[in-house]
Formats: sequence, structure tokens, C-alpha cells
Amino acid sequence: MENISRRDFIRKIITLPFFLEVAYAKNSSSQGIIKLPKKKYYSYEIEGKKKGKHILVVAGIHGNEEGSYYFARFLKHISLKRGKITVIPRQNFVSILAYVRGYNGDMNRKFPYVSPSDPDYRFLKYLKKYLHRKDIDLVLSLHDGYGFYKRNKRYWGECIVIDEVKYKHFELYKVAKFVEKFVNKFVPKYHKFGIKNTHTFWRNTPYKDMRKTLTYYSLVFANRPAWCFEVSKNLKSSYQKALYHFYMFYAFCKFFGIEFKESFKNLKHLLYENIKFKEDPEIILKVDEKFTRKYKLSKLNRKIIYAKKLSIENIYGEEDGYYPVLEKHNLNHEIFKISKATKILIKRDNKTLGYFIFKKS
Repeated sequence: MENISRRDFIRKIITLPFFLEVAYAKNSSSQGIIKLPKKKYYSYEIEGKKKGKHILVVAGIHGNEEGSYYFARFLKHISLKRGKITVIPRQNFVSILAYVRGYNGDMNRKFPYVSPSDPDYRFLKYLKKYLHRKDIDLVLSLHDGYGFYKRNKRYWGECIVIDEVKYKHFELYKVAKFVEKFVNKFVPKYHKFGIKNTHTFWRNTPYKDMRKTLTYYSLVFANRPAWCFEVSKNLKSSYQKALYHFYMFYAFCKFFGIEFKESFKNLKHLLYENIKFKEDPEIILKVDEKFTRKYKLSKLNRKIIYAKKLSIENIYGEEDGYYPVLEKHNLNHEIFKISKATKILIKRDNKTLGYFIFKKS
């Protein structure tokens, strides 16, 4: 006599793929797809007619240090008479969009090694190519730190950080002292800058983590002198943070003979205008792979877009650094399956300019 339970088991095994296929189809029909553009790795080069030192400026390694990347993104608007500046204004764009120190862990603790499986790997790979370029003479790492170093030595805000007084033939302290003296002529007494020497090369340094940073990597592996500039996160405005970075950068350029076409006063004015600029970028949407729509953000803001598949092709504006962010979704990804109404934020760096809502049609 045939075993009934065995027969039923075989029938279920045979029909199971059919039911799984139907279930998947039902699930897929309830999901929409959103595709975002690939994240850009921004860089600018500004060169004067006269030859001079070539400075590499790296900002935005930490995403919640807006003074660094607000100042760095402004540099593409300047002009030089002498020297050259290469700027990477958004080294850690994902963390900037999230406005956190390190969305995938602390990027400034991933030198000299980072795993190829780390989401930050490709961005650090890009940076290392710049660091090892033969024409780069000097490296600046821009940051914002908490507090005021002059008032409390445990803090990192308002200081020029060096890894040692002198490393090889690089006079790190001498340059830092010049910058400190220059900046302190322009800031109020309670914002005065100091020099923080981490003595990274000492055997018993209390700052052993500094051996994993950009400046250490630059000194040891790229053989380039490097400094870190820190303004205080406790300053009241984004403009003030960017302005203090400007003071330090201007002094640094002055020391190494970099000459600007604009006057000191005009550069300050240009920085202010750049920080206060009112953005209304144009968003290019491709709906269901059939037609493309162009919207000014002011027209798209708070609207609902119905589609089965939505591709955000690009965002254009007078400035750069724009990117769409799906609220409460992984910022490392660029393709998403969506089962419910989802808010899409339009950001420039850490600042949300507006949003619209995607709903599956």
C-alpha cells in the first residue's frame, strides 16, 4: 500500500516553485524601484600663470564638520597669480549627506590600510592617487573640532595640529606658528588659536590613533609635509567656521608664496556670498523609463510622484554637491525597492533644501 504522506510530500515539492513564483510576482507588483545617480568624487584645480607650490586641500573626511567643506567648496571660485591648489571638498560624501562623523566608521582612522570590502575603500583609493602625485608639494587636512584648545588642551577646536615639531626636513612647527600668529590678529580673544602637537612619532604618544590619519600617511608613505587645521564646532554659524578656515588657509598660502588675484577683503566677501547663496537646483527625473521630466526644486518641493520606476538622473545648479537621499534608507546604496510612500530629500552637502515623495503607481 502507498504511503499517503510521502505522496503528498512529493506533490508539495513539485508545486512549491509555482507558488513561490506567484508569491514573488505579487510582492514585486507591490514594489516600486528608485534609482539614484552615482555619487561623484569632486575635485577642483586652480592654477596661476606663475609657477609656485602646489597644495592639496582635503576637506569633509568627517561628515559633521561643515566648516571644512563649506570653505573648501568655495575655493573653486578663487583665482591665482602664482602657485596651484587642488581641492577635494567632499572626501567622505556619504557621511556629509548623513551629517555624521563617519557613516561607515571613522575614515580618518583608515590610513594607511582599508579593507576592499569597506564602502569607504574606493574614495580612499582616489585620495591616495592624489597624495602620491609627484607634483603635489604640501597637504592640508581640514576639520572642525569641539571646544577651544587655548582654554582646554583636551579640545581640538581652534588649533593647528602637527604630528611633530619637525619630521625629516619638514618644518611643521615653524609653519604652524606663522599661521597661528596670522589668524590670531583677526579672531576675538576667546577664539584664539593654538598649536596642538600630537607627537605622533613618539613611542609613548597619547595619540597613537594619529598613526592612522591622513597627515601621518602623507608624511610617512607619500613623503609630503602635512598639517591639520581645526576650527571650533562651537562657533555660532557656518560662515564663521568657514571664515576661520579661510584665515588659516590664507596664512598658509602666504607662507609658501601662493598669490591670489583677489584681495584679502574681496575673498572674504566672496566667501560670505557663497555660504549665503540661495539654491534652486534643477532635478532631472526619468519616469517608468518612458519620459524625462525637469523640475526646479521650488516647483517639485513637497509634490508626490507616482511611478513604477523612478530614476533621478541628475541634479544641476549654479553650485555643486547636490544629491538625493531616501529618508531612512542606506546611503551607500543607489538602487532601492520601495513598498510604501518614501520621502526623497534633495540635499546640498549636509543641508536639506527640499523634498518630494515617491509612491508606486
